Amino acid sequence: MQNANYYTISDALEKYMAISGNNSTSLKMQYMVRALEIWKEIRNDVLKFISNKWVQVDKSELPYKVKLPNCASMFLGITVKNKCDEYVSLSKWDNMPTTPYKDVLKKCDCNDALKSCIESTEVTIEYVNIDAVNYQKVVTKKVYTNGDVYIETSSPYEKFDANGDTLGEVDIVVDKQMICNLALKECGCIEISQENIKKIESFCCHETFLKCNQICNDELNQPNEDYLSQNSTGYYSYSEPNRNVYLYGNIPSQVLVNYITTGESESDELIPNYAFMTFVKGMDWINSRYSKTMNRLEKREIEREYSASKSELELKLPRNKINVSDFNGSTKNIFMQW
Repeated sequence: MQNANYYTISDALEKYMAISGNNSTSLKMQYMVRALEIWKEIRNDVLKFISNKWVQVDKSELPYKVKLPNCASMFLGITVKNKCDEYVSLSKWDNMPTTPYKDVLKKCDCNDALKSCIESTEVTIEYVNIDAVNYQKVVTKKVYTNGDVYIETSSPYEKFDANGDTLGEVDIVVDKQMICNLALKECGCIEISQENIKKIESFCCHETFLKCNQICNDELNQPNEDYLSQNSTGYYSYSEPNRNVYLYGNIPSQVLVNYITTGESESDELIPNYAFMTFVKGMDWINSRYSKTMNRLEKREIEREYSASKSELELKLPRNKINVSDFNGSTKNIFMQW
């Protein structure tokens, strides 16, 4: 995966081979081994073990989550790309509910909060005049115990005899039209879930939807709008025991996990674009070591250029929001945005 800010090691190697004019496929496996070694040296010696990689988000259930890579010894934070293609850090949310959504749904108190919300707000009344008397025509939404939701219209109708003469009586006729079925918990209560909220939004007025959505958020301990306004992209919470990072908000399918590595390099690690030229100089140096055509002076010059590039990279770090000294001798869980 390559973008304006990062290269995978594989992408960086391909670009290096193109730059050097060596596109031999027979050497690619050998060069990949060297590339992994060079990046491990740059990352460990210059970046002080800071690394990151794109990780697929598990959206099979709420809350969403990603697993910390095996090569990570300390979690630092989560970065995503927003709609403007900018890198944005997720905010830390210490009290994020991390109980699996399916387990929340097992809770069964049958408080009928959603049912009451729908039936109490979705009522319209109009008056029908029959023989100078006003009768109510009531349109409401009714939720039944099996989850069926109906629009029920109670309309007044004047009664007539067989000859078409009025009997002076009025009947109230109820017409029912089913509009959807809400999911139920195992115990029979209406599920307080995002799925049901979406159904409610489709057939209820905006006022009812907002009230029902608030019931759902309260049940799941979700943040209110004021809290969400602090970071419109989302939040994370890290669980050290199971190495899961839980996510909430407008989360894309992949997130950039930032961490301190154990020291070993992996092929899907990412190289920041500002470190690419140091990677190139490193590849030149490691390849020169195995060259049979270069003399000793040429090899020393390439080694000098590689060392100078590493020193230059270290000077760039503050401009890229990386403070290496924060990680020297520190065991704190420090969050950084790359």
